[in-house]
Amino acid sequence: MNNVVLMGRLTDDIKVNESKDTKWANFTLAVRDGVDEDGNSKAQFIRCSAFNKAAEIMEKFTEKGSPLCIRGHIRVSSYENEEGETVWSTQVIVDDFDLIGAKKATPDEEEKPKKTNNKKYRKLQVFYLTCNIHIPVINLFVRFDQPQYNIGLFY
Repeated sequence: MNNVVLMGRLTDDIKVNESKDTKWANFTLAVRDGVDEDGNSKAQFIRCSAFNKAAEIMEKFTEKGSPLCIRGHIRVSSYENEEGETVWSTQVIVDDFDLIGAKKATPDEEEKPKKTNNKKYRKLQVFYLTCNIHIPVINLFVRFDQPQYNIGLFY
């Protein structure tokens, strides 16, 4: 099984490249990797690639430093350089992702706040727990107008 789940921060803005029939974006994700002897945080810098619509969405809604959770698979490739040596490359091919923080909208893209008269529901978002298993985004709705609170989970 070749599955990878990573949560980290982008090291640079994502730029989408385009060929005749494919769009792609190569980017690096900085993933925490514990602390060193001096108590400083360590990180692994993982090369990743996203394709087509995923690449376009990432470019539009993320920026350098944005937190991102990706799910994908590892691809190992090789090529021969000018000196005739074989060079190996490892990267994560993104199959799915979650935007944890979105890029700030420009003044033209800003939307006016939506007004609502229904204050019966409060929406809480639970993102990810720091553990060894992947927990999907859960939306928790609590209805406050009843004496006994009705709670529902929606994935």
